[in-house]
Amino acid sequence: MRIVKYCFVFFVLIASMFFINCSKEQQYVEENQTTDRLAFNINEDQLAEINILLQQMNNENSVSYIGQSHNAALNKILVNLTNKQSLASYKNDHNVFIHELKSETLNWLRAETELPEDFDVHFYTEVFEETGFHILKHDIRKLPLIAPEDEKYWNAAQLKILKSLDSVVSDADCDILSILARIKNIENTLASSGLDEQKKNECLAMTSIASNSMVYWYTRSITPSDPFEEVLHTEEGYSWKGMGKADLGGAITGAVRTAFLALIAPVSWKIWAVNIIGTGVGASAAYGVIWLID
Repeated sequence: MRIVKYCFVFFVLIASMFFINCSKEQQYVEENQTTDRLAFNINEDQLAEINILLQQMNNENSVSYIGQSHNAALNKILVNLTNKQSLASYKNDHNVFIHELKSETLNWLRAETELPEDFDVHFYTEVFEETGFHILKHDIRKLPLIAPEDEKYWNAAQLKILKSLDSVVSDADCDILSILARIKNIENTLASSGLDEQKKNECLAMTSIASNSMVYWYTRSITPSDPFEEVLHTEEGYSWKGMGKADLGGAITGAVRTAFLALIAPVSWKIWAVNIIGTGVGASAAYGVIWLID
């Protein structure tokens, strides 16, 4: 009888300990789930506000397809370029790297867009490669968007707009909503800029790339397990804002190279747009892959 009694007491003690431990574990899980949910909700609320503003800006921008195409291409190309087999070949050969980057952008453009009839792959290659080697030689994330010697390719009103845009993407403001609002204000000033339709669209193409790229890289910076998440919080050029500036710098550099070559043979608006989508994508993709290699 005594043995049975002791066994019963022992069983009760074990059961109590199990219950207490389970309760603590459950409480810990619930607390962490609550914390995760709160963090998730904060991110979701913020992202919703960001995406609503970006969508509004895209709806009001007559050439917003340029910035949206840029993001779609960048997302696809980064996946393709960052596989381990490809990375090894880029380490010491910039020629291979630029060629691969050009091929990826060209493949995306052919698959996802309707290339204009006057599209010339040799012309695109020349613009892209000149831009690519410029990007690798000069860190455009830390330089003015327009070099003094390239100002001649823009008229005075365009330069004023692009220098305002340069200020937005280069200063210490890292509030994504503030950045978008400032870009939107620049777009609003275009109505009274006195620019003709084509010159105005060239500026709108740049604001479209700026706003869409900033949101793209900011979103990746707050996405858990994203391969670029950690580095996008640095203060160096790899910050999400620095990468957004790189895309805009690549597009502007591509526009200048296109304008230079167009002095020999004029190009259509569609060719100009294709070139800046490709060179814009190529800029941050290049810096991103280089970071992964190093």
